[in-house]
Amino acid sequence: MQFDGKQTAAARGWSLASRRIASMTMVAWLSGCTPQAPTPSAPPSPTPTTRSESAPTTSDGATPPPPATIRADAGAAPSSSASPSSKPTPAPFSPPPVAPPFELSAKPGDGEWTPMGDASFGEVAATDPSPVFRTVIHPHPKNPFVSMELVAMDLSRLRVGWTIGKADAGAQRLQSIQTPGLVPDGEQAAAVAVFNGGFQARHGWWGQMTHGITFVPAKDSGCTVALTHDGRVSIAPWTAFETERDRLLSFRQGPPCLVADGELHPNLEKGLTRVWAGKNPDLKTRRRSVLGIDAEKKVLFYAIGIEARPLDLARGMQAAGAANAVQLDINFAWTRFLLAGRVEGKPRVTTSLVPDSLHGKNEYFSRPSDRDFFYVTRTDLVAPAP
Repeated sequence: MQFDGKQTAAARGWSLASRRIASMTMVAWLSGCTPQAPTPSAPPSPTPTTRSESAPTTSDGATPPPPATIRADAGAAPSSSASPSSKPTPAPFSPPPVAPPFELSAKPGDGEWTPMGDASFGEVAATDPSPVFRTVIHPHPKNPFVSMELVAMDLSRLRVGWTIGKADAGAQRLQSIQTPGLVPDGEQAAAVAVFNGGFQARHGWWGQMTHGITFVPAKDSGCTVALTHDGRVSIAPWTAFETERDRLLSFRQGPPCLVADGELHPNLEKGLTRVWAGKNPDLKTRRRSVLGIDAEKKVLFYAIGIEARPLDLARGMQAAGAANAVQLDINFAWTRFLLAGRVEGKPRVTTSLVPDSLHGKNEYFSRPSDRDFFYVTRTDLVAPAP
């Protein structure tokens, strides 16, 4: 996290997500992987996402998994013994439209969802029925330049993971279990997306844990993204997990919940937002990210707020249907939602939610990320018959 909102030298060296990358290899691979209950394809988004220019055009020597090795339970919780064919088939995902929070700042098309993913780029999100949708809303009462690029994710078809970055404090302690900063090898084939984590440890000391390794102890006041061994996702204050802590595979905390049980944090409308890095007369935070979940824990929401205050993020999440929401990282260099596809048969970032999001070449899949992140994998892909 950077409180001055300026791009670091490392960030300036990263590639801008802008160039369209085709991957015919993945198209052939993806055509063999079908969900358990295919439905007619949804129309393409009228606002296409931006292609990443960081995906490679030449081989880096990695050996991609052949189509036959893709698991029938790709992305599923390791503790589950049920086979995909024995599980009930989820209904196609169709998030309800989001009513514009404020009439004065609303624009045409606000709150209308369109599916994400492009099969021609090998994006796993493109396999019907789509589990990831996007829209735009304007959460400020009057200012139309404040916007939120919003994503809705179907948790009946997706599993969420979290890992620490290679440059984060204590990362070497995870090395014996998995490589910090990378989507785990066994989950890359089913990877749908990656998105940023929260503040660096020194900026608030909000809790971080995975695979039984606590990097930063949890704080009672921290809004907690909790991931269980059986694949469930929850967002709530740490005190809500008092009886469930032994079931957690990972947790990642941020400042106090922007939204808790459907209500805005009382300090937001009072302007008491320092804990969210929300007020400095000399600095301007151009971007913020936020993660929310609905009351039934079936839909996960992610958003990047542009020119948005913490209060704007909270109002936008509340309008989208989130019962609980946590602010993640802030500033241009650290806020990103990136779809995964295939380039020359290898998993790579191919699309970004916001056109100028920054990331490194091959980051997350073959080159470890310095910072912690969440990743999303599909659990409903079926391997093609031999």
